[in-house]
Amino acid sequence: MARQVKGTLFKRGATYWCKFKHQGQEYRFSLKTSKDGHARHEVDRQMTLRRAAIMDGSFHEKFVRNDNHAVCLNGEVPIASAWKCYLASVTRPDSGPTTLRQYEFQVGRFIEWLRDQHPKVRHLSEVDRSLAQAFASSLRSQVSTATYNKYLSLLHLVFRILLGQTGAGVNPWLGIARLRSKPNSRRDFTDDELRIIFQKIEEGGHKLKLNFVDEDGHLVMPSIDIPVDVAVPDDATFVSRNFIINIQQLKFEKPGLYSTEIAIDGRHEGSIPLQVKILQAKPALE
Repeated sequence: MARQVKGTLFKRGATYWCKFKHQGQEYRFSLKTSKDGHARHEVDRQMTLRRAAIMDGSFHEKFVRNDNHAVCLNGEVPIASAWKCYLASVTRPDSGPTTLRQYEFQVGRFIEWLRDQHPKVRHLSEVDRSLAQAFASSLRSQVSTATYNKYLSLLHLVFRILLGQTGAGVNPWLGIARLRSKPNSRRDFTDDELRIIFQKIEEGGHKLKLNFVDEDGHLVMPSIDIPVDVAVPDDATFVSRNFIINIQQLKFEKPGLYSTEIAIDGRHEGSIPLQVKILQAKPALE
């Protein structure tokens, strides 16, 4: 019966946690306190809520949600599940769908970098200050100042939310300085640079990604992924490719400066500026 489900206090570092079993599965959650008296009061309150949810059948919906959230509650967040854990967190900001798509793209870029550069790092708690600084250094030469600062702010937020609810580790993004914004810091593409990109693509399969973003770096439509199969003839040293892109769901909410961000195989290559203006209707001829 539900009243038989009892919580057991334990410590992870200086923070008190509670663990209990239900239907053979062990669950853990942070009490977010290092004080003994507060922990004992909070564990009684939290377990009362869980026992009530077990009795009315809402336990899974309220306290588990999905396997990824259960992993988060158990204290170790796999890198591969970080974004889903962030979405499942009840302490994250209530961001809109467009913002969340942008966040997912940025978190995904960090995860891809970890997978390529540090494949042995499997959990969020293993990301230390040196890894955060290394990613920031690699990012600094690839994106604009504003985009760089947005990456740091987002990763700091994601780690704060997830590490806060698990109590595992210190936020590695603390203390990494933002860059001072400079006018026109975003470097535009030239025709020559576009040709260089294709000259550098090696034979084989690649993925070209296009993102339309506003002045704040937010996506204005879902990313466009284009598979590219490159084959260089024996009598040539390079090959150029033309693309016909079917753009759907592109809607500009207001006039202003937008940008097309171009990446190949997850590597940011540059930006093409896009100015959106409202044309004044010409008076009808009499």
